[in-house]
Amino acid sequence: DYITVEDEIDSIKSYITILNMRYDNQIKVDYQIEESVKKEKILKLLLQPLVENAVHHGLNGEEGTVSIKAFSQDDEIIFIVSDDGVGMSEDRVEAILHGKNITGKSGFGLHSLIQRIRLLYEIENPIIIQSEIGNGTEIIVTVKKMKGENYILVDDEKLERILIHKGYSWEENGFRIVGEAASGKEALEYMAYHHVDIVVTDINMPVMDGLEFSEKLLEKYPKCKVVIVTGFREFEYA
Repeated sequence: DYITVEDEIDSIKSYITILNMRYDNQIKVDYQIEESVKKEKILKLLLQPLVENAVHHGLNGEEGTVSIKAFSQDDEIIFIVSDDGVGMSEDRVEAILHGKNITGKSGFGLHSLIQRIRLLYEIENPIIIQSEIGNGTEIIVTVKKMKGENYILVDDEKLERILIHKGYSWEENGFRIVGEAASGKEALEYMAYHHVDIVVTDINMPVMDGLEFSEKLLEKYPKCKVVIVTGFREFEYA
């Protein structure tokens, strides 16, 4: 599952609120989230294990501050979660990073997160842990920005194109509208100069209908996905 950075931070804030009821408001959190990354989608619960580690093992139930930073760097998002708590030894850091002789929920949680990031984002070493006994811990996580898919709407009626675009939360689900066309022929001409991942098309159109268009489209662009939207009831279109 995926979630926006903004929603992930909101979940963390709720989590901290609950913890502060238990720890008598001893946990202070400094949020520094770059505006440009707030709507980016990331793996759900990406930050939770980092904050849990900072609170339960870094601060160890004592008063302290956790800092959460997020910013964009080229095609990546960098997260930095740090605390001013008890810190970890070099051996402990190595054990967590390489999954060796891990004990305790913290170690398992962090190592599991590393495995999840490796699997999804294909980054071999996604986490850097910098820590020193008595001087806190800083964990840096790097993930790739999730690339949305480009789609075009193909329908000879402008109103239908508007309704299709407005009828679904395309952008919120990682899709970008990059063009429109009033026929299959016009769409193919557009695609000759633009990258398109998904085509949403009607069937009954002038010049080149949706079925002929879909056939020609998949011959030329076999990896492109086609979604046919129509109000026809005739059996031959099923």
